[in-house]
Amino acid sequence: MPSLPRTHTALAALLVLSCVTACGGSDSGNVLDGAIPCSNDSECPVGQLCTGGFCTTPGDGGATIDASRPADIVVTPTTLDFGSPLLDADTTLPLEISNLGGTPLQVTRIEILEGDDAPEYSATPIGEVMLTIAPGETIMVGVTLHAIDAEDDIATLHISSNDADEPQVVVNLVSELKGMPDLGFAPPAIDFGIVAFLATADRDVDLVNQGNGNAPLVISSIAVTNTTGLGDLFSTSIFLVAPDGTETAATPPLLLSAADPLLGRLADVARIRVRFRAATLTSGPIPVEHVVVLSDDGDTPRVEIPMTGDVLGCAAPAPEVCDGLDNDCDLRIDNDDPDSGGHCDSSHPGLCTPGVLHCLAGVLTCVPDITPGSVAETCNAVDEDCDGTIDDSVMQMCSTACGVGVEFCFVGTFFGCTAPPALPETCNAIDDDCDLATDEDNPGGGGACGTGLPGVCGAGTFQCLGGALSCVATILPGTIAESCDGLDNDCNGVTDETPPESTCPTQHPGATSVTAWACTSGACVAAVCTDGVFDADVSPDNGCECGSGLHPPVCAAAGDVALGTGTSATMTGVVETATGSDYASFSFVTGGSGSLFHPRVTLSDSGGGQYAMDVVRDCGTDISCDDKPDATGVDLWESNFVYTAGPGCCSDAIAIPVAVKVRIYRRLADAPTCTPYTVTAENL
Repeated sequence: MPSLPRTHTALAALLVLSCVTACGGSDSGNVLDGAIPCSNDSECPVGQLCTGGFCTTPGDGGATIDASRPADIVVTPTTLDFGSPLLDADTTLPLEISNLGGTPLQVTRIEILEGDDAPEYSATPIGEVMLTIAPGETIMVGVTLHAIDAEDDIATLHISSNDADEPQVVVNLVSELKGMPDLGFAPPAIDFGIVAFLATADRDVDLVNQGNGNAPLVISSIAVTNTTGLGDLFSTSIFLVAPDGTETAATPPLLLSAADPLLGRLADVARIRVRFRAATLTSGPIPVEHVVVLSDDGDTPRVEIPMTGDVLGCAAPAPEVCDGLDNDCDLRIDNDDPDSGGHCDSSHPGLCTPGVLHCLAGVLTCVPDITPGSVAETCNAVDEDCDGTIDDSVMQMCSTACGVGVEFCFVGTFFGCTAPPALPETCNAIDDDCDLATDEDNPGGGGACGTGLPGVCGAGTFQCLGGALSCVATILPGTIAESCDGLDNDCNGVTDETPPESTCPTQHPGATSVTAWACTSGACVAAVCTDGVFDADVSPDNGCECGSGLHPPVCAAAGDVALGTGTSATMTGVVETATGSDYASFSFVTGGSGSLFHPRVTLSDSGGGQYAMDVVRDCGTDISCDDKPDATGVDLWESNFVYTAGPGCCSDAIAIPVAVKVRIYRRLADAPTCTPYTVTAENL
């Protein structure tokens, strides 16, 4: 066993010291209640001073001092015995210097003389000093031994003073055994391996003193435990081993010296020979017993050395059961997991509750299907690590655009991200949403506002500029040319001042057949169209979009079209206004009296019902018969009879019509469209 390091604090010797009352006939001084180590006066109790590394109480003059006597030094004790100090540690003892004379004692030098080249003693103070000790007073000098080897440390301390009778006092410095014994043993455990039934096996353990001083290690007892009741299967023999390996039988107590490198001396070795006799009832591990060593090792006075091994064979093989024994003598305990396999609930919470019975250390134990701690806890509201707490200590990194943090899991959900949040961008010249851009997307802006400028430049929107909202004109002065729209486009305080001939064609590039424009009430109007077309929808975008036809708008101006027998003619056009009309005149050539006569006028295309037709005898007389309605608002007029010259049409007195006037108009006085009509006149 490796030796353990020891720590030894400096000896604080509490001494009850008093000034001598009978030395040289002088009176007694102050009584010193204790020797307290110190480095300055502040470390001493009130009323004491730090002198020579110890707190001392100055004399109070209570005793009678013979001022005629010279200084008289008394040193106590005259021999400082350090006993058995630890190696590589300081051991300090106090030395008392008293003045029993009537005049001040002057101590001028303190020195230590040692017998080897490795100084181990020191004093506080030391060397040339100037210590004044008043009559009847006592001071302390601290003497320290720092032992560095196991050799004898014999030295003398010399104190020089102005004592005329004893100018130099010599104090002997001595120490006994040094260091502390330390038990070491190897190997740390005894393994007999496999031992055949009824055979024996021997194993050795060597004991040594690992101390670094000259104090011997005392081995007081060596024995084997009997915990199992089979301790008598083990026996021990003890030997002292010489450096050449020779063994000599020995019995406790044993004294073992440590090694001394300076003297070239090896450590003493004691050997324990342990014998095991494999007379066990069952096969398997040997009885669990220990070799116990008792010694004066201050740290570990009792050492138990474990013994292991297996017995091959046994006295009575039997079926294996879960009892911690090798029942079938095959050198295996509870092999093949006897009596196991049943389902059970373990004592563990969470996922680790379900389990299966297994034979463990001779006891049927419910082993959880999932070993506690084998599954890391995740954020899913399940106790996966089986510690009784759901989602405990589960956290993960989280981040926002503004930094990183952590968030914690609670019942399957992460929450509480500690990362600084990204705030909505506001107009403040600050990157609120941490996207490395400031006041982007015009935060707070976009609302309508008034700029105070004339015309279209008066309307504006709020814009975030330089961290503040400003009203910025939607249209800046002078950026848009004046047009015909009722607005002051160029923001000069005047509306629609530009001639329409220069603005309307630009405003309405799709307008056609317009020869003159007008700007009326802020809108372009096709004032004059090219001959043969008109503006039906009054839209400036397409201009004069409709062909107007060639038919006169008044009845009197209608031209005549003569139709011979078996011929026809058409009349096509567009009525340009909602209440206007187109007129045409058709005359039908007749045969001789008694011939068939069948004139017919048809509104063959009414433009989807937009148009209607009137057929009149002349511009002032409707065509009608007593047995027929007037030919107004019709799609068809015809007459089919035998021609008779003179009156007789429809049995009336009116002559048979051989010429008619046709009027085409918008049936419902609808707004004009470009859809044409077609009238077909036939002389059948």
